[in-house]
Amino acid sequence: MFRLYKVRIAETARTTARVCRNILRVGKVCVIALFAIVVFAACSSSIESDAKKMAKLYYGLEMGKVTKADFEKFSDKCEVKYKTQETEFTLLFYEEMIKLSINEKNWEFAIATLDDYVGEWKYSIEDMPLSKTNELVEKTRSFISTLKGKKEYLKPDDIDDLREIEETLTSIVEDIKQSSDVETESASSYDDDDSDISNSSEDWDAILNSYEQFINKYISLLKKAQNGDMSAMTEYTEYMEKATDLAEKLENADDELTPAQAAKFVKLQTKLANAAVNL
Repeated sequence: MFRLYKVRIAETARTTARVCRNILRVGKVCVIALFAIVVFAACSSSIESDAKKMAKLYYGLEMGKVTKADFEKFSDKCEVKYKTQETEFTLLFYEEMIKLSINEKNWEFAIATLDDYVGEWKYSIEDMPLSKTNELVEKTRSFISTLKGKKEYLKPDDIDDLREIEETLTSIVEDIKQSSDVETESASSYDDDDSDISNSSEDWDAILNSYEQFINKYISLLKKAQNGDMSAMTEYTEYMEKATDLAEKLENADDELTPAQAAKFVKLQTKLANAAVNL
């Protein structure tokens, strides 16, 4: 079986964060950034398409409908192509395998793959943003719910396996919650001890609000460009004014953020990155 999960997604996460910071730092070249994101979105579509094809080939191999040579040929190609995105590709591969198995009413295979899927991302969450972890939790819950809805078709062993997966997910969620509580307590303590940072809150709040407007407009232009609407270019002038204003505010801003402001900043970065992935 094609197992890419040995390399984690940390490198991809760092790259995404670096892209977001560069977008902020270089507002005057937003047209280039806009089409760079469009290309990135196209790449995202490619990885999803390849993961789906890989799932079909592997399922066909298991069912005796695809030769091992054909599967390994495509597997080797993807291993090279997604060398720096191995965890992301593997998770997509598992998701497509689960969907395919459910569609084929192969419940035993679907549950076994779901177990592998949870085991894969369980040991990768330390290198993932919370938003990605929450997304994986919700996807897993959705798969579990779908399979539980087919209870009348499941064998006793399948039901037991599904119950164990659900218990594992509950444990993971509890661990995430406890970790978040610890981080919140730490942030609260930091906020109480540092009054100088609090004094700069007003300026940073204004900058963060401007940043949010910047992202909203950016996503709007991105959607238009993705759909082939050339009018997005005519809106460039107005957009540049906002981007330039933001750049000036950043240059004059303080260098520190309160924990709450930092959390909002990360949330906005995630929003921008997710827009690029989902379009």
